[in-house]
Amino acid sequence: MIKEGFREKLKKRLPQIGMFIQSVEPAIVEVAAVSGMDFVVLDIEHGGIYFDVVENMCRAADASGIDIIVRVPLSDPNSVFRPLDTGATGVQIPQVNDRETAERVARATKYAPEGNRGGARPRSSRWGTAPNYFSEANKQTVTVIHCETKECVANIDAVLSAPNIDVVFAGPQDLSHSYGIPGETINPVVQDAIATMLAAAKKHDVAAGVFVATPEDAKRRIEQGFTYILFANDQILLLSKLKELLKAVDVKR
Repeated sequence: MIKEGFREKLKKRLPQIGMFIQSVEPAIVEVAAVSGMDFVVLDIEHGGIYFDVVENMCRAADASGIDIIVRVPLSDPNSVFRPLDTGATGVQIPQVNDRETAERVARATKYAPEGNRGGARPRSSRWGTAPNYFSEANKQTVTVIHCETKECVANIDAVLSAPNIDVVFAGPQDLSHSYGIPGETINPVVQDAIATMLAAAKKHDVAAGVFVATPEDAKRRIEQGFTYILFANDQILLLSKLKELLKAVDVKR
């Protein structure tokens, strides 16, 4: 269902902390909410979540009061419509490398006259009963695009000049692959690319997002001006905690 506030917080550049979810389990959405996280991102692009699961994950978000973004698998309007109709706060869209693509996917997140999202009576509208639904959806829906290639970095001013882009998100891992240095996320080439993206986001008044691995990294990025902060996915966080526990027990088995 439509939630008020998340887009406004992003516009005010209030830091929002979230994590990716790759597991098919609505309870994880609720746990993230109880922990105090501001939002979660369901990862359809890389995780095992499929569209038939998204609706129940959105129900869990509605019940627990957390915002939910869906990272769709393609920079394609047909990938954008469905999670929004199901009730997601917004979508996170990969492989947006030029203004044409940015315009196309952003228009898919908005109803007329701002876009071309299909005017059905989906769950997000309470099956047609929500008052002023189309205008309210246009006000509240969050559009996040990925800048994860050197092509996007080269075109970043043009990309962010497209209307209705709320957040541009830097993925250090994907950028390292695009620049031919896989895994070298702290390489100056990757960090310079992220700095270029951040500068363009400030210039075009778009919120900047980034993936972080540690609390210290998150603090540093927030100081730099990033306000859409995503930690590792639920599975990696669980793995890290389990390894920490086993190391603390330190017994031979």
